[in-house]
Amino acid sequence: MNLFTPIWLAWGALFLVFEFTALWARRTSRYTDNGTLSALVWRFIEGHPIRRTFVAVGMLVLLSHFMIHVP
Repeated sequence: MNLFTPIWLAWGALFLVFEFTALWARRTSRYTDNGTLSALVWRFIEGHPIRRTFVAVGMLVLLSHFMIHVP
């Protein structure tokens, strides 16, 4: 285990807390809008072809990084 492993695990746990809180708030009608990360991205790119392109390219770069170790 290296120095950053606990930090990444804590980040992942915190992310799950945010996501499940948003889902729980929506399901119990405490919050009518969707507060998940994917909903934020959808609102960000909606109706903006340039933003949509940048998000798509970013996802492809991230996918290539994880799958074939490019950049």
